[in-house]
Amino acid sequence: LLSTKRGTQTELGLARLRASSPKLRTWGLSATLGNLEEALTTLVGVGGEGSVVHGEIGKRIEIDSLLPERIDRFPWAGHFGTQMVGPVCDEIAKGGTALVFCNTRAQAEIWFDLIKELRPEWKDEVGLHHGSIDREERDRVELGLKTGTLRAVIATSSLDLGVDFHPVDRVLQVGSPKGVARLLQRAGRSGHRPGIPSRVICVPTNAMELVDITAARFAAEAGRIESRHAFDRPLDVLAQHLVTVASGPGFREAELKREVRTTSAYRALTDEEWGWTLDFVVRGGESLRAYPEYRRVALAEDGFYRAADDGAAKRHRMSIGTITSESSIRVQMLKGGNVGTVEETFVSRLKPGDTFLFAGRALEFVRIKDMTAWVKRARGTPQATPRWSGGRLPLSGELADAIREELGHAVDGELRSPEMVAVAPVLALQNRW
Repeated sequence: LLSTKRGTQTELGLARLRASSPKLRTWGLSATLGNLEEALTTLVGVGGEGSVVHGEIGKRIEIDSLLPERIDRFPWAGHFGTQMVGPVCDEIAKGGTALVFCNTRAQAEIWFDLIKELRPEWKDEVGLHHGSIDREERDRVELGLKTGTLRAVIATSSLDLGVDFHPVDRVLQVGSPKGVARLLQRAGRSGHRPGIPSRVICVPTNAMELVDITAARFAAEAGRIESRHAFDRPLDVLAQHLVTVASGPGFREAELKREVRTTSAYRALTDEEWGWTLDFVVRGGESLRAYPEYRRVALAEDGFYRAADDGAAKRHRMSIGTITSESSIRVQMLKGGNVGTVEETFVSRLKPGDTFLFAGRALEFVRIKDMTAWVKRARGTPQATPRWSGGRLPLSGELADAIREELGHAVDGELRSPEMVAVAPVLALQNRW
């Protein structure tokens, strides 16, 4: 949770727990984090004591790749890597259970459809898993992984962490891993048995991603795993926390300010910053003080700050987290059965009769009513695939640095991997141009 506002909110929640239970013991777990000491300070709070416990070192991780047959016919950028579906299916066919990771939900939808089209006999042996699919369907896919009845699952980061199932036999990463830690985390889904290495096979979707794969391998071997740094005094999260506490038992200003400053994120919180945030939730600040609906918290006669009214408290509980997203529309089959959710901006562009690919199915849009998009099974090739916000992932700092280094070696004529040998003609042509 480091480097996210969810993490900051967790810090504030832990401070609340420590205030009511000073002997609270807190454990934090991480398999791929570069700055463990900073993470420990964030976990235990200012003045807290703790220690870092390392697991046994020595787990071997192998990072391989599937190379395109002809680099001159392979796209230089963009694309979903559809030329590589055949080699991926050949890899899956070798047996056992495979996890095929994609970076975005749209890419996962397309790859799931392509694999089923190329290998129709696998129709009931391949699953799709991402966060917008209905919970019941995701549970069914996870059960298939646990029981071994599924040959392969195409997934996003929804199967990276926090899901318990039997270790799989092979992991494939479609597209650039975008980060060293992400690639290692996904590789760790395979080879859980003692003495067995974890192995991930990277599948480039364009020629330049061959450089990313090489860079990620060398960075992983060198232990250059991304560090994650906590946010420093995000006042929007603090305002959210003040309303949360006020919606429960309420708080006294001096006590809560002292408690908040025990967190690593707010250790340097000034009186001016605290006063501005408190004024914002009480009056709406200078900008919004003329609008009563922004007065979320009020000072009671007993000296406690509490929710201004029951309505304000109820509205806050409906959006109590820190994850922002587009408005979602539920997708429902006409004949019953919830499919999942898509963003309102996507549905707003559909007309009755339009078809789209979602949750591994070709669907025809019928109508929208009561924040629900009603659909039915479609025939033929879908016209569109939903796109979700946050679909473009940036490179991590560590991987970006490693890529620059690898390109520097290539300029000097040093091609240190099969991937760099394969992409060398493209780099030479770029250099001539």
